Amino acid sequence: MRWLRYLYDPQSLIDHRLRRHEGSEETECGFRVAHGAQAGLTSGWRHGRARVLSGVVEFRPGIGGGVRFARPGQPWLRIEVEEASRAQERTAGLKESWAVSNTARIVRLRTPTAEVEWAVVPEQRDALLARFRGTSTGR
Repeated sequence: MRWLRYLYDPQSLIDHRLRRHEGSEETECGFRVAHGAQAGLTSGWRHGRARVLSGVVEFRPGIGGGVRFARPGQPWLRIEVEEASRAQERTAGLKESWAVSNTARIVRLRTPTAEVEWAVVPEQRDALLARFRGTSTGR
């Protein structure tokens, strides 16, 4: 009944997820379109796994908002990123707190067709943004 521990100590769940992805190129995260249109995403939050390559995020949505399992045959969504910015970084607001953890940091990504919000754990944010090789801005 390890999950009971997470009810009383949410930080231990975050630590567990960080350890699980340590050294991995994948991270658990969420995406939503803020402005414009991006193939495979909508204005609602979609959670799943992502891996960051130079200038590209490959995202695989999970089943029913969950992040552990991808739909059978679900392809990776390829999101080409022109700019990754912490200039408008924020945490989840009251309306979206049911969909995004209040500990997650939400940063903006600009793609050729949209502005996308990306929810990531703060302990991984800087390392993930650094993988864009010079495209991250802001503090």
